[in-house]
Amino acid sequence: MMISHIGYAVRSLEKAAAQFEALGYVPEGGVTCDRIRHVRIQFLRNNDHIVELVAPLDPESPVNDILRKKGSSPYHICYGTNMMASEVERLKKQGFKLISAPLAAPALNGHLVCFMFSPVVGLVELVEL
Repeated sequence: MMISHIGYAVRSLEKAAAQFEALGYVPEGGVTCDRIRHVRIQFLRNNDHIVELVAPLDPESPVNDILRKKGSSPYHICYGTNMMASEVERLKKQGFKLISAPLAAPALNGHLVCFMFSPVVGLVELVEL
């Protein structure tokens, strides 16, 4: 699997985007509201590196917990795969737990994404390419 992007929890997309732009990142597309996951998302690119800024949309957002515990910080690595179901099963055998089943992601053009957790490496996201 190849790394797609690094997910970064932030309180304000606008403030975080301005700081990342000062580091040489360029916005890629507009802001997306993902009401299923209760988040607002903005992607930024610096050459081959992509960060996904993820801000809470409402009090139900799981990003609120991350922000309370760690503040603004990277919190997941997303890996692209052509075989979502088989990768999920393979990672389960390696000790990963499925946190959220594959669902379409508006910020990724409707591609399926799921989240998995390992106590050794933390939270990972898979996106079906």
